[in-house]
Amino acid sequence: MFVVAAFAYPLPSTFIALNSSAGFSLLADTGTLRVSYMQAINHFVSQEDGGSCFRASATIVLNALSMHGIDPPAEPGDFWQTPKPSYWVQDNVVNSTCAASNCTGPFPHCIGASLDDASRAIACAGVRVTKLHARDPSLASAADLAALLEANLGTEGAHVILNFVGMDGLVHGGHYSPCVAYHPRRRMALVLDVSRYKYPPWWVPVDTLWKGVDSVSSDGSRRGLMVVSA
Repeated sequence: MFVVAAFAYPLPSTFIALNSSAGFSLLADTGTLRVSYMQAINHFVSQEDGGSCFRASATIVLNALSMHGIDPPAEPGDFWQTPKPSYWVQDNVVNSTCAASNCTGPFPHCIGASLDDASRAIACAGVRVTKLHARDPSLASAADLAALLEANLGTEGAHVILNFVGMDGLVHGGHYSPCVAYHPRRRMALVLDVSRYKYPPWWVPVDTLWKGVDSVSSDGSRRGLMVVSA
């Protein structure tokens, strides 16, 4: 039996913590699409501050794609290791001239980045990015969201970063986190919430998740998601 660790906020009743018997059973089910999870979980990080959810999400996904040749800028060696091993961290994701020039908000380092800014910034790493706002023709409903998750989360080298707002009592303003697994029969998605000091990774019904994705951000645009691939 799994013991669910204490976190700052309780999950809503319709959510299932991954670190619970029910959550693990969903992940282990033979019908679960979890290739993205298997590639991303070793790189799961917490956002460094309250505004860095995009940077943390991008760090997870870019490191998961490193097996496909998506590497960070070279770093100088140190006394112990020459050259120093390359790894994406929350600084080098956004510190390039390209990324900085594509984050047009009032804060540095892509803090509070809109979906448009975030998609341009992560593309600077050399990945392919498909950005979809909620209510775009191919992301117009919860059914479209379910179909997109089913099409991508069982595919090697494809990852989904969600842009959403709190739903059903979940304490969040605008937020980014990777969605890494999908259970088609139960219609539940697994989100690696980068605010790990608040919540464990959580399973959520896709109809509930859609409510968070189909919301309006501070710049007046709809939130949505990015499919990031090598």
